Amino acid sequence: MHNQIDELRQLSARIGADPLLVQGGGGNSSVKLDDILYVKASGTWLRDALDKELFVPLNLEAAREYASSGQEDYLRLRVDDLPGGNLRPSIETGMHAAMPHQYVMHTHPVFTIAATIIQDHDVGHFLDGLHWAKLPYIKPGAGLASAISGLVQENAPDIILLENHGLVVGGNSPEDVEQTLLEVEKRLSLPQMELNKDFEKSEITNEPDGYKWFENKLAKDVACSGAAMQKLTLGALVPDQVVYLGGAAVRISDIHELDEIRLNWKSHYGVEPGLVFVEGVGALVREDLTKGGLAMVDLLLQLAIHIPDNVALNTLTPENQIELLNWDAEKFRQAVDAERKG
Repeated sequence: MHNQIDELRQLSARIGADPLLVQGGGGNSSVKLDDILYVKASGTWLRDALDKELFVPLNLEAAREYASSGQEDYLRLRVDDLPGGNLRPSIETGMHAAMPHQYVMHTHPVFTIAATIIQDHDVGHFLDGLHWAKLPYIKPGAGLASAISGLVQENAPDIILLENHGLVVGGNSPEDVEQTLLEVEKRLSLPQMELNKDFEKSEITNEPDGYKWFENKLAKDVACSGAAMQKLTLGALVPDQVVYLGGAAVRISDIHELDEIRLNWKSHYGVEPGLVFVEGVGALVREDLTKGGLAMVDLLLQLAIHIPDNVALNTLTPENQIELLNWDAEKFRQAVDAERKG
């Protein structure tokens, strides 16, 4: 048993260390051993799997029943006398319980996300020969777990693409899972775009109260490209963007425009925008962004330079966004991330 948990830790740490596959506290992993499901704890980072207690033991049979019936109070299923029994299970525990495979890995890979964001993108052409399925956007948690449970009953895919979200891969060994995950990303890979320079680069100006400049050359390049900024300001592209940044990126031509935008956001969403592009200058981020929030900015920059220009994109609706912002489970995850030291 310990050997298989150690293998899960090693797999999780490897995958979690690659920001093109997982960002911050996003993603989760699990292993099924006899009647126990070991799943990543909420708010923890996969890359820490070798250094910290990350996995929560749960009653597997009960977790599967929860997944199929749309329940999500997985705290009640903890096996308290095993290591990790005091941790809080991931909000996406249900997808792990629903998958029949011994090992399951859920990630947020750049190319898979991009492929599901681009409308009418023929992913089937690239995934020929693999046992895969795709789901439209569903809020993470009970609804998504129930949908995955339904897919499993139909044809038990090894690979599930989640629109505007990420990837789920199941296998009967860590090697199977890792190889499949990397194969999917390789097949869905997109070339890096050469960004048009629509705005002359300007010197960074003073920082507005509550914000700081995101010190990153790519952020400045994106701020000089109208097409690149357009992709990130249409709407929120993934759930964690809403959780950590409040929603879509904002684009302004002058720093003084930000005051009114902040007031509007606070009124509509209860938060201020986490990411603001100033044309020709760079990107501002809220000073209170957690490490998970900063990792999310990096993901968005990668999407901006890999998604082709002038393609129609799927975005989360305002209703999707409000649903995530008001979710207590996500507030817990943000609180854990805010306490992170390294």
